Amino acid sequence: MFPKNSICECCIDLVEQDLAPGSGVAGDYLMRGRAFVAQHELEKGIASFDAALSIDPSLSAAYDARSDAYAREGRFDLALIDIGKAINLRPYDATLLYERGNIFLQQQHFADAVRDYTQAIGLKPEFALSYMNRGISLGKLGDMVHSLADLDRAVQLAPTNPDVYYNRGIAHAKASDFDKAVQDYNEALSYEPSNARLYSYRGYAYRQLGNLEAATRDFTRALELDPSDQQSRNQLRDIGER
Repeated sequence: MFPKNSICECCIDLVEQDLAPGSGVAGDYLMRGRAFVAQHELEKGIASFDAALSIDPSLSAAYDARSDAYAREGRFDLALIDIGKAINLRPYDATLLYERGNIFLQQQHFADAVRDYTQAIGLKPEFALSYMNRGISLGKLGDMVHSLADLDRAVQLAPTNPDVYYNRGIAHAKASDFDKAVQDYNEALSYEPSNARLYSYRGYAYRQLGNLEAATRDFTRALELDPSDQQSRNQLRDIGER
């Protein structure tokens, strides 16, 4: 899933406290749970969110946080139940709808994801990440025209976010427009020059354009950054056998 608010020092302190069940206030357990999740101790985080909700069953932030923890564990059925409860309590919160869309996207339920991202955009018309992820989902559904339109809008709204260029590059490549794909990967690399995956994807686009020298250079760089990148290794072997 996607990162929550940063965890302050007071929240980390709460991790070290032994709060007895039934004691404290719901907000203390919520903060402690978020601190545990930030430390990748998901089960302890979930237990803290359970405690928070036992004190205040209407605490939407605790359902949201527990949903995130469940999704990180791959327990998407429980994540959807909790995010649904949070949405019922805060039906006009675009971020919650976006988060549920992300769960659907992870499950490859693309039509459901599109629905939630669309609702989020309706509530927050300049929500760049909702446009980006709706564009990804539409591309998975084969609607490249609307996918690229959404990704173009995401670039307009978040022109310094490398992820929007990366994902639009993938969409251009899927539409066999490899020149534009290279342009987007170039832009993404200007922000993340050590991202092995970007070099690998750009190398593939160069190969499709017949520029084997540039492709070889990119696949080689991808392997320098990530020696486990078998896709780039295979591409280099294929080019060498031509």
